[in-house]
Amino acid sequence: MDPALDAEWIARMSTAEITQLRRNSGGRSVMFKLTFADGRRAVWKPEQNQSGGSATNYVSEIAAHHIDRILGLRRVAPVSGRAIGLSRLRAAMRGDTEILGRIQREVIAREGQVRGATIAWLDGTLGSAIPPQAWTGQTRGRPVAPQMLERVREWTDLVVFDFLIDNTDRWSGGNIRTLGVGGPLIFLDNGAGFNQWRAEHDRVGMDILQYVCRFKRTTIAQLRAMGPDAPEGQRLGARLRAAMARDVLGAETLGDVHYRALDFRVGRLLQHVQRCEQRFGADRVTDI
Repeated sequence: MDPALDAEWIARMSTAEITQLRRNSGGRSVMFKLTFADGRRAVWKPEQNQSGGSATNYVSEIAAHHIDRILGLRRVAPVSGRAIGLSRLRAAMRGDTEILGRIQREVIAREGQVRGATIAWLDGTLGSAIPPQAWTGQTRGRPVAPQMLERVREWTDLVVFDFLIDNTDRWSGGNIRTLGVGGPLIFLDNGAGFNQWRAEHDRVGMDILQYVCRFKRTTIAQLRAMGPDAPEGQRLGARLRAAMARDVLGAETLGDVHYRALDFRVGRLLQHVQRCEQRFGADRVTDI
């Protein structure tokens, strides 16, 4: 992903004329495909209840994009908030009784408007990059096989990223993809993060993280600079709040509890890294 193109994409996705609005097939959640006047396309995930599954949080998609950019990972497609009128949505789906029923049951409208996340469409073939079953063995003290080094970097960054956004749906199948067959890993489908109940109760998902004890040096350095020892305004939660405030839907779509919970997760992640360093040595933990 090229962050230099973000401003162009976000301006298009947040305000440009939509010339075509169609149902997006596939997936459990309700989504639509947008085409803009310049021919570019995007996927729009509206605000909806969880009847279609857990990965329906459109705000998580927006926040995930910003966290990716703040940390310099460059793995998430550009994302912007956008509201579309409920009447326009229904008119565009006229004749499709199945999707109209789902709009009625699942999509949330506020004063006639439906808020959602607009996600840039990635052209080209998407490949699969599911790690081999024993891949975490290369992240717990043993040297990484040279031919696996780049993928291990990507997989460990994915584990860190999902821990930070509290994504509980990555490993359920089909969500670990590359841009092109054999290409770089991309972080798609980030709508299962930032759960309200888990944030309110300081719950964190350690299931995958506990098996990983080798991390990319630059990623951990970034998080330490934004962690509990950093001034409050420089912590990841504050940086995310500032980034979300620039979105057309505003920072308040996430809520104070989520910014606090994000900083809590950063602290827990850094504690885990420290335990790994005590066990294996710092030179083996942040050496990729």
